[in-house]
Amino acid sequence: MKIILFILWLLFFPNSIYMLTDFIHILGYPFYSGQLWIRIVYIGIGFFMGILFGLLSLRIIHRLLCRRFTSWVSQTLCMAVIFLLTGYGIYLGRFVRLNSWNVIHLGKVLNAVASSGTMFAFEFTLIYAFFTCVCYIIYCVLCPDKEIC
Repeated sequence: MKIILFILWLLFFPNSIYMLTDFIHILGYPFYSGQLWIRIVYIGIGFFMGILFGLLSLRIIHRLLCRRFTSWVSQTLCMAVIFLLTGYGIYLGRFVRLNSWNVIHLGKVLNAVASSGTMFAFEFTLIYAFFTCVCYIIYCVLCPDKEIC
């Protein structure tokens, strides 16, 4: 049961970071337009809340991984895989237009994954994996947790 919950969490976690890519929707608005700045604040609040709760959920998963894997290497590897899958999930959402719930249409997901093997997909995945990792490190520094291994 725990593995199913972890997989469900992993399917939806990238959405919390994905919201950063919504800033693309402000392109085309004049710089001195009230609409632009309203959209920046609107998207910014959504992103801030999404990333805050996303990182909190990641900390919970990190705690569980620390209990499951006692080796620092295993824990680090698990977190690295989570960061990479998050980056790739964001790529699939932004550019392939897959949603988390599309997993019920496995054929569609497998076709999308098979056709997304481009250098851009690789670069984007690494950029957002790195971004997620840095955000998590900052979150852990600002909000220390004595329960983390």
